[in-house]
Parts: sequence; C-alpha cells; structure tokens
Amino acid sequence: MRHKTLFLVSAVLLLLTSCIKEVLPEGESKLGGNSMLTIKTRSGGQTEANDNANISYPVQIYVFDAEEGSCVTTAAISQNNQELAFNLKEGRYDVCAIAGADAESYELPTVANAEKTTVVTLKDGKQHTALMGATNSISLADGESNTLTLALRHKTFLLQEVTIKNVPAKVTAVAVEIAPLHAGLCLNGSYSTETTLQQMVLTRQEDGKTWTNTTETHLLQAGEEGTITVKMTNADGDGKVKSYSYTSADKLEANYKLKIEGTYTGNTGIALTGSITAEEWAGERTIAFEFDESGSTEVNDESGNNGDNGNGNSGDNGNDNPGNEPSTVINGKAPALSSNYNGAYVLQRTVNDNGTVTVVLLSPKMTFGLSFNPDDQTSVHAAIEAALPEVSVDGISGWRLPTYEEIKYASDNSSNINKTLKNITGAETLSNSVPYFYLKTSNNHVQIYEGGATKVPDTAGRLRAFATLVFSAE
Repeated sequence: MRHKTLFLVSAVLLLLTSCIKEVLPEGESKLGGNSMLTIKTRSGGQTEANDNANISYPVQIYVFDAEEGSCVTTAAISQNNQELAFNLKEGRYDVCAIAGADAESYELPTVANAEKTTVVTLKDGKQHTALMGATNSISLADGESNTLTLALRHKTFLLQEVTIKNVPAKVTAVAVEIAPLHAGLCLNGSYSTETTLQQMVLTRQEDGKTWTNTTETHLLQAGEEGTITVKMTNADGDGKVKSYSYTSADKLEANYKLKIEGTYTGNTGIALTGSITAEEWAGERTIAFEFDESGSTEVNDESGNNGDNGNGNSGDNGNDNPGNEPSTVINGKAPALSSNYNGAYVLQRTVNDNGTVTVVLLSPKMTFGLSFNPDDQTSVHAAIEAALPEVSVDGISGWRLPTYEEIKYASDNSSNINKTLKNITGAETLSNSVPYFYLKTSNNHVQIYEGGATKVPDTAGRLRAFATLVFSAE
C-alpha cells in the first residue's frame, strides 16, 4: 500500500511539474543565462547634448528571441540615465523600444502575448503622447557582456496650431479634420494598417473673423497622402456645413512640428498654408496648398453624411510643385548646371512653368558602414536618418535620400560630376559601380542601386545625400 501511495504522489508531482512548464511564456528558457545584455537609450537627434531631454518616458523595452519570435522579457526605463540589464543565454535577439507609452494611456502587451507586430493601442478617451520608437538586433556569445544603445525616433508629428482667417460673420462653427492617420504603433516601430481621423474644433477670436485652436496634439503620421478638410457651419438655419478639402502631396510625417493657417477668400475659395519645422537631423521645409469653391462639398450637420456636388477634391489646383519640390522659394538666380553651389554639386536644373527654377543638389560627402537590420525597414530608415547629418552641407536644408532616377543619373554621369567634385575640398568622388542607397517612392523602402542593378539594403551601401531647392529666377 505504501508503494502505491508513493507512486501516486510521484505521478501527481510529475503532472504538476508538466503543467507549470506549459504555462511559462515562450522564450522564458532564454533567461538566466551566462551573457549580459545592457540596454541604454538616447534620442535619435544630431547632437548628444540634449538627448535625454528629448526622450519621452517611460521607455518600454521588449526583448525577442530572433529565431523563435517569442518575447523573452520586458521592462521599462522610467527616468533619465537609467539602464536595463538582462542575463540571457547565448543567441540572437531583437530588441524593440516604445517611448512615451505609459500604462495609463495605452494598452501594453505582456511577455506572454507580445509579438514584434503587436499594436500598442490607445485606451478609450486618451490622446497620443510623444511616442518614439527604436529596434535593433544583437547576437550574444556565451559569457559575453554587451551594451546596446537604442536611438529613439519620433513616431508622431506635433500639430501646434490651426488658424482660419477672414471667416464670414454668418459662420457659427469652424472645424478642421486631418485624415487618414495611422491609428496605432507596433512594437517594432511600424504603423498599424488601421487609420483614423483627427478633428480640431476652432474658437472664434476677438476680431470676429479669426478662428483658432492652439491645443498641441501629437498624431501618428499620415499614409502616402493626407487630406486636410475645413468645415464651416453657416447661421442660415438649414443645418448645413460647407466643407473644403485638399489632398496634399507632402507627407504629414513624424518628427515634424506643424502649423496650419488658412484664409477664406470669398468666392475664390480658401487658401491654406502650412509650415513645418523639425529636429536638426530632419531639416526644415514649408508646405503650401490651396483649394477653391470648385472643390467644396456640403454635408448635413446632423447626419454627418457627405453630399457630392460632382466636383470632389480640387486635386493640385494647378500647383506648379512637381515631385519632391519644396514650396519655399529662394529669392535670386538659380545656379548653373554642374556648378558648385555653396559646396554642393548642381546635379539637375529645371525651369518651371511659373518662372521658378528647381535645382537638385548632390552633397560632396559620403559615408558607409551603417549599422541596421536589413530585414527591418524601420531599422534601415533609422540608420539613414541618423547618418544624414554627416553627409549634409551646412547652410542647405532638406537633405534626403535620392530617388532611383536621381541616383541612376548621378551614377551614369559620374565621370563628368567628379570633375567638379574634385575641386571641392574634402569631396568624395562618385563611382558608377559602388552600391548607393536610394528611396523607392512607391513604398518608401530603402534599397541599393549598384551599376544598374537594384537589391535589398545591406551594410555595404554608400550614403549620398540629395536636396531640392527652388529659386525665383533663371
């Protein structure tokens, strides 16, 4: 009888042990190893002097087993200069960081249910904070100690002010809507596919004609195109709202501070101008757009259903701004093709229909050996953005990756371009066979151009910066 009792007790203990093992989070076996991973964070800005001040706390850290894809552990950095240290077993790990997402405002995944594509969602009634993100991969050898510094990037843009001027006295309400905006942010820094809109309700000012909203609001960036809609309610007693919409070719991108100013001009419609400023590494640019009565629609204020007047959006309204061309115009004569403009090479020169001249510049500087995960476009973009200041020319803003057409043109004409570059102090000459990074405009992915062939990005890529300027005279 005693032997039977001992057998039953052993069987029960074995069963309990088996059950406990089953409910352990995936990847838990990677903890408690002989390797030390220390994680630090810094801002992705150009300088390190104010890095910590730019970080949004807390910073949620998620460590994933790169092979299994399971979450190994998670922890939070809650204050300046804090570090996290994990004892892990030998292996390769993916580390994701989301800054500014606190448990009060966001639904945060746990170790048990976290995946790299898990969306950090807002709780009901909450607004986005200054979210930042970073991701990187690291390999740990047995007994190794490694410190990983994650460069956090802004994932929201800051809408600082919306103003509509010269509003008719009969208007009783003004609102501005921005759409479509990404609704959520994944742990790996990518945006969710769900979209939403943001409505800003404006308040009439003392002059009776100006309506303003100065509430600073963080918003996840828009998709390929963003639509700004101005809605005015008339005091005609018919419950109608007149709506003016414009689809901008300029992205409402993360890391920018945005102000929108519109002026109602009567029958000619509304003219809107927007200005964008950003952190040093992202540069500065100004966007401008306009639309008129032909692009307006009427909606019923109570139902919220749009009425179609057959005109729809006014599109570009004859805007002379093609492609990447900025709206800021530099007063003065455009430099000559193939010349040296303030230390940069004039690669292309186009006279526009309105008399202005668009100039594409190529920086004389080049860098390579960037550190990123080739399989993660967020990681690639972060590395590129961090390195752009190294290859920029002082006094010229808006440095960026080239398009396929631009880098192909530069590569094909490298011999002629090098004749000018050799006369610029410290310039790196071009080659038609060296791999260069470029931005694929159809999906915003960074790729490599090499001797006419294209391929996925790798660490052999060379970074050359390009910029577009517009001059007032030929």
